[in-house]
Amino acid sequence: MNTDFKIITYDPKYEDALLALERKATQGSWIQLEMIRDRFLSRSVVFDNYKIFLGVTENAQLVGVTAGAIVPIECNNNLLNVGIGYDLKVFPEFRKLGLAKTFGSQLVYNYFLPSGSDDFFVTMKTKNIAVAKACYSINRKWYHYEFIYLTIPTWRRIKQKVNYMEPSSQLKFKTKLFPSEKDLTTYFSKTKSGLGIWNTHKMYQIKLRKLNPILKLGQALSNLFLPKHRHTPSEGDLLKFATLFDFDESNFYELNEVLEQLQEDGIQYLNVCCQKGDFVWQTLKPIAINAYPYSLVGTFKTTPTDEIAIDVRSL
Repeated sequence: MNTDFKIITYDPKYEDALLALERKATQGSWIQLEMIRDRFLSRSVVFDNYKIFLGVTENAQLVGVTAGAIVPIECNNNLLNVGIGYDLKVFPEFRKLGLAKTFGSQLVYNYFLPSGSDDFFVTMKTKNIAVAKACYSINRKWYHYEFIYLTIPTWRRIKQKVNYMEPSSQLKFKTKLFPSEKDLTTYFSKTKSGLGIWNTHKMYQIKLRKLNPILKLGQALSNLFLPKHRHTPSEGDLLKFATLFDFDESNFYELNEVLEQLQEDGIQYLNVCCQKGDFVWQTLKPIAINAYPYSLVGTFKTTPTDEIAIDVRSL
């Protein structure tokens, strides 16, 4: 196998190969998921400042890709502009050859630092060892800040407001849409109460590629006794998501309005990011279909008590 790679910036001639790589980069074992997008750039064009790097062999074969952007983030009300890495993907036959580390160095030394961003971060599933190793290959001190991804079926509804008085229930991790030089009006909407809905499905959708046979049997049995709008998705189904932002104690309990509108629009799921124990977690956990532990791993100092506000485009 040819293991001599070179790194180049994005070239449209690799578009078909990039989408083929996407099909190879499924996630999960019992439930295999594939990201579907009309063009590879759809994840990046929402950012004001981004760059995509490709790994290719000497004979111009695509072996992998990574992307980065300069994004705003708030830490204890201090606004920072930092680099974020995402879309790290390598064809299976070229994995474990050090390409992820090479991509990490490329983003830091040939994009983030020359652009004036001395700090950088990624968001990742907490147990994603491959991405963690790529980060740690950069000789910097790294900090972890934990949060949770909740996925809410849009046919579900929350109960009447419950008052959580403990300090631990207050929001420390928040999701915002920071001002942008780009016109993003097609990507989001707002309710009268100020709740923001980011149309994640306009960047990408998720295809359920494969279900474990045991899960498939259980699904078929359970769907027999449920109305159609409550059926769990089947193999081949395309799943559409939105992501909630700009929520706090003053407007969060208007969420049913958002869920109802998304359901009418054919969007099956709403992503909500929070922290374990806060009032969002306590309210939504009973109706969430999953709760993925995530980590914000960055070179700027964070502690578990810090207040962090992340741009919804970075999730």
